[in-house]
Amino acid sequence: MEQVSGRAGRRKKEGKVVIQTSDPSNRIIRLLLQHDYKTMFRTQAEERRTFFYPPFCRMIKIIIRHKERTRLNKFAAILGDDLKAIFGKGVLGPEFPLISQVQKWYIKTIILKIERERPLAKAKQMILHTIERLEKENGASALKIAIDVDPY
Repeated sequence: MEQVSGRAGRRKKEGKVVIQTSDPSNRIIRLLLQHDYKTMFRTQAEERRTFFYPPFCRMIKIIIRHKERTRLNKFAAILGDDLKAIFGKGVLGPEFPLISQVQKWYIKTIILKIERERPLAKAKQMILHTIERLEKENGASALKIAIDVDPY
């Protein structure tokens, strides 16, 4: 927001920046308006460390698509359970994203949070092995699965 506001007013005429929020007392908004970047960085870093988000972990997003909603739910649940058996509490989902259907494809996502110390190549190998097992299930041939490493 600060960077965008810096672009308003680059010409002879002074620019105006309007920030619309439903929560003007939000700490980040207040720190931004005070130009207190050090406190904002510390606050965000503490929050990310507490809830185990990047840069304190690696993230892998798995997107699962199927044309039948019930089959998608079934296969996403199987994949989610299998991944939870491997990665434990680092698995979020499966969940429908905000846009849960594109054209005729229903969508679910699973987010994995991987410790930075854990070899990413080994985690990818376990994920691919789990997906290969799922694809052998009856009716799973119509699944479309995409993997996005560090989707942020």
